[in-house]
Amino acid sequence: MTPDARVLQFPPSGPTRPQDYGQFTRELSPDELAGCFCFSDDDQRQIARRRGDANRLGFAVQLGTVRYLGRFLRNPAAVPAQVAGWTAREIGVPANVDLASYGEGEWRWSHQAEIRRIYGYRPFSSEGVEPELIEWLRARAWVTAGSSRALFARATQLLMGRRVLPPGWSTLWRLVGAARESADERGWSMLAATPTDEQRERLERLLHVTAGHRVSDLERLRMAPVEPTIKGLIAALERLRELRVLADGLGGLDALPPARLRVLMVAAERQRSGELADLRESRRLATLMAFAITAAERGQDDALEHFDRLHGDLLLRAAAAGKRERLRDGAAIDDAGRTLARV
Repeated sequence: MTPDARVLQFPPSGPTRPQDYGQFTRELSPDELAGCFCFSDDDQRQIARRRGDANRLGFAVQLGTVRYLGRFLRNPAAVPAQVAGWTAREIGVPANVDLASYGEGEWRWSHQAEIRRIYGYRPFSSEGVEPELIEWLRARAWVTAGSSRALFARATQLLMGRRVLPPGWSTLWRLVGAARESADERGWSMLAATPTDEQRERLERLLHVTAGHRVSDLERLRMAPVEPTIKGLIAALERLRELRVLADGLGGLDALPPARLRVLMVAAERQRSGELADLRESRRLATLMAFAITAAERGQDDALEHFDRLHGDLLLRAAAAGKRERLRDGAAIDDAGRTLARV
């Protein structure tokens, strides 16, 4: 297994706190230890060139650390005892070797420089690394619309797979946030630029409370009639008519990735009208468009489902009435039969 394969197979989980970034935060599993702290013959030759057990163990620990975390520790002696013990067995040095002096000495810096040179690790400041990462982050944020934490973890894994030493937590978090904001604004602006002035006014009216209602038109149209009666069916058809008028001429949702459309739909279904009214114009219009187009499609399904329930209920009532009719007819036939028998 190559070092690259180890990195891709055993990535650390995304940090939940800044202080956890680039640190060992838990015990490693045997698979993780075997993936990053087992050393090939070439690795063993590089390790054996160091003078003294502490230097050999420190070099090996730093090599495994950069493979697992993607970064070097400021103090290599801060690795968990489990990692140090495993590494000592792998390279054949006594288990009681103390890394404290190595972690404070100067050899750690020269060993890091050698590992970068021998194994091809590049600093984040290398030419072209940051623009390439920004482009990847924007493309990923556009198609996924996931959380910043998930995108942060994927970016860390990408840099590790390319043998780039990740930057500081705040730098990478800032790049992730900028990429998500750019992708969000791109989607909102793409939708908000399509409706006409009349369509915009029609969408904005969704956030108002019309006469005779206690809630806004948006919150009213969200709720499908549930009463399985003729009156309920008429209400469902009237709701469908309103939704079709609202969505007339609107389009553009096909240009959005499914994940990004789903985020807009969830916001349109859950946020209150007052909260939507406070959003910036492009985001507000995009959210209302997503509601109008998708609600018109669901409104038809709701009306058909309502008709099916009502039709089924009418069939049950007709069957019950027919059964009662047959029982009455049976009683009349029995009386006629008894009368005939007496005659």
